[in-house]
Amino acid sequence: MYIVEINGLRGQIERDLMMSHWATCHSFFSLSVSNLCGRRGCLFFLCLVLPIFFFFFFPFDHGRFIFCFSFFFLIMIAFVGSFCVRGSFPCGEGLCQMNGEDVRNYPARVLLAHDDRLVQFLDASICQDWNAAVEEWQMKKQEEIAFQKQARIPTCVEVPSTSKTGLFSDEEFFLLTKQLENITAALSAHSATKAGVHYGENEFVYLPNEVPDLFLLDPAMHLLPLDEKKRRKCQEASEAYQRGSYGKAAEIFSSVIDSCLPNMLNAALISNRAACYLRVENYKLSLRDAIRSYEMDNEYILGVCRALRSLICCGRVAEARQTIEKFRRNKYGYNFEREITDISLYEKYGAFLEGNEHSTALMHLNELLERVPCATFEVLKVQLLAIEEGNEVALTHVNNTLRIYTDFPELLYWRAQLCFVESASMAELEAVIPFCGVTGSTDSTGRLRQVLQRVQYCVDLCREMESLVSKSEWMCLIELCSKSVKILFIGDRLRAGILAKRARGFYEIKHYYECMDDIDAAIRNITSGNVRAELLLLKALSEEKLLRWSDAIRSAELAMREHRTIETVEAWKRLCDRKREYEWRKQQKQRFHLGYQDGEEGEEGNDSKDGSAPERNGFPRTHVSGSGENERRKRHTRGPDHHVVTQLYAQLSLPTGASAERVKKSYRALAMRWHPDKWCSASDQQRKEAEEKFKILKAAYEELMCIVGG
Repeated sequence: MYIVEINGLRGQIERDLMMSHWATCHSFFSLSVSNLCGRRGCLFFLCLVLPIFFFFFFPFDHGRFIFCFSFFFLIMIAFVGSFCVRGSFPCGEGLCQMNGEDVRNYPARVLLAHDDRLVQFLDASICQDWNAAVEEWQMKKQEEIAFQKQARIPTCVEVPSTSKTGLFSDEEFFLLTKQLENITAALSAHSATKAGVHYGENEFVYLPNEVPDLFLLDPAMHLLPLDEKKRRKCQEASEAYQRGSYGKAAEIFSSVIDSCLPNMLNAALISNRAACYLRVENYKLSLRDAIRSYEMDNEYILGVCRALRSLICCGRVAEARQTIEKFRRNKYGYNFEREITDISLYEKYGAFLEGNEHSTALMHLNELLERVPCATFEVLKVQLLAIEEGNEVALTHVNNTLRIYTDFPELLYWRAQLCFVESASMAELEAVIPFCGVTGSTDSTGRLRQVLQRVQYCVDLCREMESLVSKSEWMCLIELCSKSVKILFIGDRLRAGILAKRARGFYEIKHYYECMDDIDAAIRNITSGNVRAELLLLKALSEEKLLRWSDAIRSAELAMREHRTIETVEAWKRLCDRKREYEWRKQQKQRFHLGYQDGEEGEEGNDSKDGSAPERNGFPRTHVSGSGENERRKRHTRGPDHHVVTQLYAQLSLPTGASAERVKKSYRALAMRWHPDKWCSASDQQRKEAEEKFKILKAAYEELMCIVGG
């Protein structure tokens, strides 16, 4: 608005600045001195008088004269420069007086003539005053302009009725009128239309022994003053509910409820959605809607019963009892006898479960399931069956229950968990993975993801063990299996498989006792006949290495009973043959030692009778007769004692308890010494003595090898 005037003022200011160019050379010095002169005249007076005082009252000196004259000359230049600067601007006189009160008297031409370069020539206090004056003038000018604009607005006059047709069309007007009528009818009829109280024209009253049907939709929802579209949706929801599409019915009811104002709803519509959630086993949402329904109408017993059913199914029996006490006195006379019985059964189940009486708790739970069939109680039954009758029975019950409650998260979790626990091989573990693919945000889905992680870990573990077995890295296999059996989440059947692989590793490194211990621990949790037969055969081989022939044959027979194969039959035959051979060697050993002792006794008897020498070439007899047979039988039944074993070691020149390797070395050394071929050039008596000595060494060696070397 004032752009032309401001541009003219800017041009005038630039011309004035060109005329006062000589003063700009001393701008900062002159401005500071002029400020001191304008505000502090006394200081300027002292600066002017002091040179004169020094000049006239002190003795004359050329240096002092030059100093005083120079100081006076500089002061005068600064004073004249400040005067010229203050008087050269068009608004200079006004600026000198801006510290006063009369700022409003300055014209717009002065206040708008503001240039950014003024800051370079003016003091900070003067610039602040200048800016304040400009801002005050601009504020007043804006107020004046706003007042003028407001004054130009025409006064309100009545618009003719013909102009109203431009605001609303006929359809919009009638639609608005209909909506207002619906709101008025809802507000006026809300207190009179209580859901659950009326069904059609008759009043709805519960008898003391009458039980309301929790899964029957309340037709009182049709009493709401809804438009045609919403009524149609309610009818669609009812039809979907009758078809068994409970989830779809709940969605349709939700769309109707969300599109209505709170005061346009009644308890029946809310409670019907609770019935849909109750059907799909979503007890949390069912409880929410049921509570909301009886809060809208304190006498709505159907909503109270649905809330009690949801509380019982959630196990919140204490809250259910409190709700019953709250609504026990109602004008319909309903006494909640059914709900009280259900609560008592659940409390009995919990008490027996707390006391570890699982069979009695299962009995009460079955009775409760007959009265209140729901998925949560089925989950509790699955857990009790796993404790009482085993995981296989519990898994069978889960699979049967999932035919009814197809998408209940807890049942899906227990199916995956029981399948994982019952898995014994990598193939069975991989079959569990599809059961863990449920998405969602509930606690059960989180546990399903945990089961999936454990299954994948066990699958990788089985692959690693198979790789070590194929590479015959038995020590690494034993170490891996020893770590794996300590993992808590691994099931008994999979742990048995791990123990079986570790037993194989112990057998390969000749740790037979550890091998048999692992087989005994693993076979208790293995049900497959083939696997049991393999483990029993491995145990028989370990017992064979330890010369436990009877145990080995018995294990082989058990393996044939589990799974009869050519391998097990051949192993059993071989064990029987080796047992007979061992017993024969044992008899030979006993005969040898008994004959040796009986021969000495017989020689002593012959000496006492006829005095003849019984010895032949200095060796005792090896045959006995008569009473020595009973002694041999006794020794055979007892087996080799410590004294006999000591004699066998002494015959081979070994200390008692020497290893089989030392027995072999000692026998080879003594055999080379007493072999008959080495005594061919000797006399007949020496050859006979060497022959008898060699026989004794050979018999002792065979008996010791049967005892210590197998």
